[in-house]
Amino acid sequence: FFFSSRRRHTRCSGVSWARRCVQETDLFEDEYNDKEKESNKKIYFALVEFETHILANEGQLVIGSKLDTDLEANICRIAFNGKLLEFVDMKNENDKQKLKIYRYKEKSGYIDRVSDNKTIIVKDLFKKEANINNYIGKMVTLKANGKQGRIQSSFGTSGKIKVIFQDGVVNEGEDPEALPGTEVTMHYKKYYYR
Repeated sequence: FFFSSRRRHTRCSGVSWARRCVQETDLFEDEYNDKEKESNKKIYFALVEFETHILANEGQLVIGSKLDTDLEANICRIAFNGKLLEFVDMKNENDKQKLKIYRYKEKSGYIDRVSDNKTIIVKDLFKKEANINNYIGKMVTLKANGKQGRIQSSFGTSGKIKVIFQDGVVNEGEDPEALPGTEVTMHYKKYYYR
């Protein structure tokens, strides 16, 4: 099931913590930061998978305990708590695709050549078998000067792409002939269940 919580938790194995984003998607976080200040409260969402069925209703408070700890030990036995948002059958592909959990990724390539003041050809950003149509319109950034452009199309069959810059490839006074070999990066979201 999928649930949320506003309270502080201890990290529990088998629980992946995620932070709610503005676009109603969930950003995966590698670990829960228990040392954040109380004033900077985040709402955390977790996907918890059980080996057997449990009895619970959507909207209910769910509390998970670590029952395998020693009763005499002076430790908290609560593993997690939160409001149950939705049941998700992980064997059902339609249910899994409802989960919009992602991680930020970065790809890097290099300028192969400058076609004109607003167009460059980039190599090594994609493998030659990649479907570049999925990336058309995505933003890329030149590491040298921070200029941003959009992927317009593929260029040939070797994985090269054509990138258009509305404001030009170079700043005033820069030489466009010095750009080949310059690194180009693309930041994007990698969804887990799509």
